[in-house]
Amino acid sequence: MARFFSKDKNKIAKAFAHMFVLNQFYVAIANNKIGGMTACTDGAD
Repeated sequence: MARFFSKDKNKIAKAFAHMFVLNQFYVAIANNKIGGMTACTDGAD
């Protein structure tokens, strides 16, 4: 089986950090539990 990801959590965090622009994410909460998450962008940021 091929392994694509590092076991180093810091390397993984750095690789994906650019994808998480917090002001573009929305979380649905129901009964104090997370029901879903999505991100919306106009492609400009």
